[in-house]
Amino acid sequence: MDKAPTRKQPGSIVAEHLKHFLALTNEWVWAIDPAGTHTFSTAAVTEILGYTPAEFVGRNALEFMHEEDRRTVGQRLPGLIAAKQGWRGWIIRWKAKDGGYRILESNGSPILDGRGNLAGFIGVDRDITVQKQFEEQLRATAEQFQRLNENLARGMVYQVICSADGSGRRFSYVSPAVERLHGCTVEAALADPAMIYNQVIPEDRALLAEAESAAIQTLSQLNIDVRLRLPDDRLCWHNIVSAPRILDDGNIIWDGIELDITDRKQAEEALNQSQATILSVFEVAPVGICLMQNRLYARANKYWCETFGYPEEDLIGKSTRMLYETDEEWERVGHELYNNLRTAGIASTETRLRRSDGVFRDVIVTAAPINPEDPAQGTVAIIRDVTDKKKADAERERMQSQLIQAQKIDSVGRLAGGVAHDFNNMLGVILGHVELCLDITKPGQEIHDNLLEIQKAAERSANLTRQLLAFARKQIILPKVLDLNTTIEGLLKMMRRLIGENIELIWKPGTGLWPVHMDSSQVDQILANLCVNARDAIAGTGRVSILTGHISLDAAACAGHAGASPGDYVVISVADTGSGISEEARSHLFEPFFTTKDMGKGTGLGLATIYGIVTQNKGFIDVDSTPGRGTTFRIHIPRHHAAAMPEQNPKAGATVKGHGKILLVEDDPGMLQTCKLMLERLGYTVLPASSPAIALRLAQDQAGGLAALVTDVIMPDINGVELARRLRAIRPGLKCLFISGYTSDVFARENPPADAEFIQKPFAAAALAGKLERMLGPAKPAGQP
Repeated sequence: MDKAPTRKQPGSIVAEHLKHFLALTNEWVWAIDPAGTHTFSTAAVTEILGYTPAEFVGRNALEFMHEEDRRTVGQRLPGLIAAKQGWRGWIIRWKAKDGGYRILESNGSPILDGRGNLAGFIGVDRDITVQKQFEEQLRATAEQFQRLNENLARGMVYQVICSADGSGRRFSYVSPAVERLHGCTVEAALADPAMIYNQVIPEDRALLAEAESAAIQTLSQLNIDVRLRLPDDRLCWHNIVSAPRILDDGNIIWDGIELDITDRKQAEEALNQSQATILSVFEVAPVGICLMQNRLYARANKYWCETFGYPEEDLIGKSTRMLYETDEEWERVGHELYNNLRTAGIASTETRLRRSDGVFRDVIVTAAPINPEDPAQGTVAIIRDVTDKKKADAERERMQSQLIQAQKIDSVGRLAGGVAHDFNNMLGVILGHVELCLDITKPGQEIHDNLLEIQKAAERSANLTRQLLAFARKQIILPKVLDLNTTIEGLLKMMRRLIGENIELIWKPGTGLWPVHMDSSQVDQILANLCVNARDAIAGTGRVSILTGHISLDAAACAGHAGASPGDYVVISVADTGSGISEEARSHLFEPFFTTKDMGKGTGLGLATIYGIVTQNKGFIDVDSTPGRGTTFRIHIPRHHAAAMPEQNPKAGATVKGHGKILLVEDDPGMLQTCKLMLERLGYTVLPASSPAIALRLAQDQAGGLAALVTDVIMPDINGVELARRLRAIRPGLKCLFISGYTSDVFARENPPADAEFIQKPFAAAALAGKLERMLGPAKPAGQP
């Protein structure tokens, strides 16, 4: 049997018709899941956006939307999903396959499954791009009409008829605005057009005539700005826009509008003035200024170009990277500046930029946006070259460090001088009493030997005290005019013994050496200390070189030497091949008690003593040293403008028997008693005084004569030089012997007596006797009546 034909169900028939309907409609029908991914699209999407349905299905709808609309839809969708609601009339810009955008009106409805859960959305989008474009054109046209109406309200509409040759000009129409623009009535303007044209200043009237002639020849629009002098003597600007038409009879009609643009012109002039001022400041500013876009140079002023050695045309369009040392530094500066610009609006950083000759300069870069409202316009950067400032700051810090070091040494020196002075008094007492005790004991006795040991220890202590006084620049000195070559040659034998046989001593005297004025014993101290230090710095064999020479220094050469002043100097150089001195140790070299030697190998006073001696003689010291490559000390002593005197060895004086009265003044009780005993053993009659006031009273009360005044220099109230001056006022010709542990500069400043003598504490009785003999003349030898 034949089968009966199959009948289609009503639902399938509707579905098939719906499929045909969707294929025929021009509107785009689509479906998305709750995440926004397309699950269905009709072919209309191809006509609207250029994509096939297959290109859309499986991709998220937000991918194809304009950035602003994507953000808006993304914000709205979560709420619709939660409420299971659709939407109507959303205007969305979709990106077409050709790169442009189409404007669609979107309507969507929720899809619910059998359980009432949201399965997605189905929707229809209609292309309204042409409609929106038409609406935009209508809006733009409306704005144009609005501006035209505003101009008509502000300006004067007119119609001028003139002959073919441009003469016979008359108004056929003038709007009421003529009264406001030209200061006359409509009737007056129609009656006499010349009154309007004559308000245009002559120079601009000629320009207007040329523009009208050119517009007639080409039948083009005339648009010109002219200046007018109004009846109230105001100068103003008017803009004239007009178009010519040629009539059949050859006459010309001008239809136009005239606007007062004085305010605009004044604003433009002010803007031009401001721009000119800014440009002038830009070019003459004493700092580098450049404009950048995306870290490319757009402009650079004269200072910037001169600083880095590039003409502006070689910078424009180039990356700022060209001036940086490394990519890392360029990226660091950019990251630091632009991060701070976003948060603070202005940013600064320090870096190094390379000149065209390869030399790097230290600069501070400060940047800010040209227009904070629109960062895309670029950035302005200002550079300040701080290379010289940093060098000056470093030099100032170095000089400050030297000043602090000098002040520190000077402070410690004053302390050391005070301690040494008091210590000298005590040593004087010890040595004086030891000497007195030695006179009453015999060699070979146990107590005699013990006294000799005490004497040796006290003398060693006296040598240490002299070092302290040399450091403090307060030791007694007897300067003479010296030839340093001769003085040093006399010390070479001792220096060779000091440094030992394993070290070679090289002596290179300079020729034509200038004389100096100093104590020869100070030269001994300088060389002894430097040679001992050189010996200790050399491990095994090595070489110590002593050289002399001279040099003249100007102010510029003195700038790098603490304590130096312009002038001529004799230089003693002591160089060794030893271990050298570290930079850290060099900063402490002249500090008292500083030493790099092991415990018990030195007092740390050697270089401090040299520093004191050199400074006392108004000189200075240079030190060059490299660890592992030796050290060179250069001692600079000022030149003395006199010939050197030959050295004379003093004769050893015999012990003498003194006579006469001695006024002894000493504020230290122990030293006063010791000196009294010494003088009395020498045969003198002693008038002891513990202060200048007592000494003056004794001198006035003393009926007989005084043989001499023996006085300390530094005492309370008045010093020994002033005391001597007062005593000589009442006892003219009184001989004076000054005793002190301090420098002779004290009485040199006070103009001491020319025949005065000095003796340094501590001293022996024989030395005291010798000084008195020199002052008072030959005395009887001891033992004679």
